[in-house]
Amino acid sequence: MRAHGNFDIRSQDGPGKGSFTLEADSNGAAISVRDDAGRSLVDFHADHNGVNLNVRDHRGRNLLKLLADSLGAALKVRH
Repeated sequence: MRAHGNFDIRSQDGPGKGSFTLEADSNGAAISVRDDAGRSLVDFHADHNGVNLNVRDHRGRNLLKLLADSLGAALKVRH
């Protein structure tokens, strides 16, 4: 399955626009969300090797990073 599109969010910080892509099949899934300048906000990849999730703010700072595989998991959260 493949999907892509655009979004427009209204919030306290003002409007936010961007795009997303989703690709999934029997081998795994990948989701990517980018702002209107092309900067990565969310990257998610999952397959038989594990899971990788990165969430960034509009300035590109890492807010959350998750790595998980058969050996364990590591989570970093910015406070």
